[in-house]
Amino acid sequence: MFYKNSDIDFLDLVRKKSLVTPVVVYDDDQLNFTIKKIEKIFSKYDFLMLSYAVKASYSSFFLKKFSSAGMGCDVASRFEYEQIKNYPFRFVTTTAPYYSVEDMKYFTQESILIDLNSLDQIKQFKTLGISDEIGLRVRINFPEWGNQNMGTYGKESRFGVELTQKLLDYISNNKLKVKRLHTHTGQMTPSLLVYKVKYLLEICKHLTDVEIINLGGGLFHLLKDEEQIAEALSKVESIISEFYKDTNRKISIILEPGGAVTVPFGYLLTKVISKQLVDKSEIVTVDSSAWNFLPWNVYHIENLSSKHSSKNELVKVAGCTLFEGDYFGVFDNSIKKHKLSEVKVGDLLVVHASGGYSYTNSRTFNGIGLPGEYVYYNDERR
Repeated sequence: MFYKNSDIDFLDLVRKKSLVTPVVVYDDDQLNFTIKKIEKIFSKYDFLMLSYAVKASYSSFFLKKFSSAGMGCDVASRFEYEQIKNYPFRFVTTTAPYYSVEDMKYFTQESILIDLNSLDQIKQFKTLGISDEIGLRVRINFPEWGNQNMGTYGKESRFGVELTQKLLDYISNNKLKVKRLHTHTGQMTPSLLVYKVKYLLEICKHLTDVEIINLGGGLFHLLKDEEQIAEALSKVESIISEFYKDTNRKISIILEPGGAVTVPFGYLLTKVISKQLVDKSEIVTVDSSAWNFLPWNVYHIENLSSKHSSKNELVKVAGCTLFEGDYFGVFDNSIKKHKLSEVKVGDLLVVHASGGYSYTNSRTFNGIGLPGEYVYYNDERR
């Protein structure tokens, strides 16, 4: 596996460091383990590059870690570029559904190729006359088996262009050079990885200036099984080699881990501030907010203060905003009931998988601030 469980004693950490809740604790050792595992597998292939999806987290902890590991990065706005420009990332790519004229000029002046999202974007970029080199974000038409995975988006995605004859004619007539293809299809299995490479290499036969294929992120499935991902990458290597023999063109592949290299390594520590029975349901309210901070989390929660208790109970865990729907775990209008050791006011809860898509996807409803951040390094384990 590419992941290992954290061995942090959060209860002891809060006590020793006098941490004030709510606070997110990042596990440096746990992340290092995963980075080394990824490097061991992915560094075998000279055609492959890793690029951090910056939208997952702007935390300096992650930005330092991934830039130092030799990754590139992908930004969706000038704001995100400003967050990373002082870190030594290997390269920078960008794609978004909207760029202003100023954005287009800015990225081009910074020598950053823009992966354009629509024909209208392409036309606007062309009228500026600042470059004849572009990237394209493209949609992919999956076979029926490819749409069976939760969180996978194919031709129905609202992002990217379809490679129609009209688009190809516009590119050709205006002497534009497409240097990179970019796609993101949500969660990607090993079989979808191989399919996407084959699909995009077919497009490369029509767009002969393409040098790089960016397959995007969605690596949670890919990082589940070392053998499966190694087998898939071996197939991709063979496909790339065959393409080179046929065309004498070298194509590099980018993969964009974001959530897969941030989400598992952060832990939200939050305290219980009240417990009450409402309409036959025990509701536990904490000093943080799911609505404000963790709207995308799957919510595995533990009660650290009584985790060795033999008595368990099913409770709804609510946030501290004045919003009725502020619960940790709302799916299809159903509020999740968490199985926790018996909960009391003052207990410390830990919400797992809080490292990515939290601060970057947050809000401050009721003016309630966001959790603090704390990095737990190896020397604290001694």
